[in-house]
Amino acid sequence: DESSLSLRAKKSKVLAQTGSQHVYELTTEKKEQVTIMACYSAAGTFCPPMIVFKGVRLRDCGVHDFVDAFYSTTTNGWMEKGICLHTLRTI
Repeated sequence: DESSLSLRAKKSKVLAQTGSQHVYELTTEKKEQVTIMACYSAAGTFCPPMIVFKGVRLRDCGVHDFVDAFYSTTTNGWMEKGICLHTLRTI
């Protein structure tokens, strides 16, 4: 499943009038398509995740701390057959 998510999440404070029911925050932070493939077995074991970014080169966006994860890029950020097969053969 693909979801748009913010790769540079940050906490912020928003001022609102006491009793406000709907408070919104305006932001210019862009979201990006990222695909994550996770594999689990019925026995409860799991393989390291495969994270696919949109683009040609990997760039540091704060998620490279997952040392066991596999990383790749595609032109649209979606999983492609070749990447999936390579990952499954590697693990």
